[in-house]
Amino acid sequence: MAKMKTGVVVVTKFVDKQLELVKKYRSKQLQTFQSYIDYIDRPDAARNDNYQKYSMYNDYMSNPEKTSGLFTADKDRLSEDDIKALKQAFQTAYDNDSIMWQTVISFDNRFLAKQGIYIPATGKLDENQLQECTRNMMANALKREGIAESAIWSASIHYNTDNIHIHVATVEPIPTRKKCVHNGKERPRGMFRPKTISGMKSDVVNTLLQRDRSYVDELVRRRMVQGKRWQSSFDDFEMRKMFLEIYKKLPDDRRKWFYNYHDIAHLKSLIDKMSRYYIHTYHQDDFVEFQKIILEEQELFKAAYGGNGYEQYAENKMKDFYTRMGNAILTEMREYSKHEIKLDVKQLDIKAYNAQLLDRSVKKILYNLDSEWKQKQINQFEFESVNEI
Repeated sequence: MAKMKTGVVVVTKFVDKQLELVKKYRSKQLQTFQSYIDYIDRPDAARNDNYQKYSMYNDYMSNPEKTSGLFTADKDRLSEDDIKALKQAFQTAYDNDSIMWQTVISFDNRFLAKQGIYIPATGKLDENQLQECTRNMMANALKREGIAESAIWSASIHYNTDNIHIHVATVEPIPTRKKCVHNGKERPRGMFRPKTISGMKSDVVNTLLQRDRSYVDELVRRRMVQGKRWQSSFDDFEMRKMFLEIYKKLPDDRRKWFYNYHDIAHLKSLIDKMSRYYIHTYHQDDFVEFQKIILEEQELFKAAYGGNGYEQYAENKMKDFYTRMGNAILTEMREYSKHEIKLDVKQLDIKAYNAQLLDRSVKKILYNLDSEWKQKQINQFEFESVNEI
């Protein structure tokens, strides 16, 4: 069995009736556009037989053994009326000299099998996942190209023995597309920007990854990071010592109390040490699970894109995790500094200071936090629950 090189491939080409550079192929390309309009109106079985007549990718894909029904940005299956309206929209686009973009998303079946989307033994395929991939990819691509409001597309999933692929056709019934200028050079109006092209594959892969993203979010943000934000460091004797050791060394300007701020770079090792203690003491199982998931994600990216370039993915995710934990600790320190009551912690000798007195002082500080600050914390928590990744 051949080694998997790339799990996902995305290719986009286009037909432009106005493009003089391909004049000698013009009649063939116009027939391709018109044939697709006829193809829309065919039943699924007939669509299999006529696939080659409109596809621009005869050199890329073999004739499929099975084709799913057409789907669009907002419909999983099209009724007869839907198909009639879609065909009319494509005909209008053709009559108005619209470009037709043709995109193929092709998967290595082994890659889909590893993700649990395809079961080779039974041929079962999670079409909903692939439809979601297509929709996310197209929504972002059309937005990047500035035609999100004017373009429509239809797609179908194709099965064969070598790969599963999705064919997408996009037009503007009322064309708005002008000639594209990139880096000061004029390009054909059908050409997508390099950023769009690179982003299309990323959108597909990230959609597949998104299936586990909510669980990762639960582990990192809601359990570990938010858990630290709501747990006082003074509830644990070891954390209290680390808290005060860091706190005494912070600069006077609280605006610099952020993990990646260069003025506190020398304190990162101490902050990380406190983060590790907290995690290993209170969230050991969550942390082990988080490590397992990001290593699996790293392997997913390597399989999806092929080659190298993702060896540092898990390491970078871990750095991001410690940044979040560090900022949670520093947020606690900023709030603590705002509400100190006759307690100059920076002048304290931790070893000599009476721990019981410190506990009473801290409890008094927390007790005297006014209701406005408490509400601010609640509002911040709700805001971050919605906006933080």
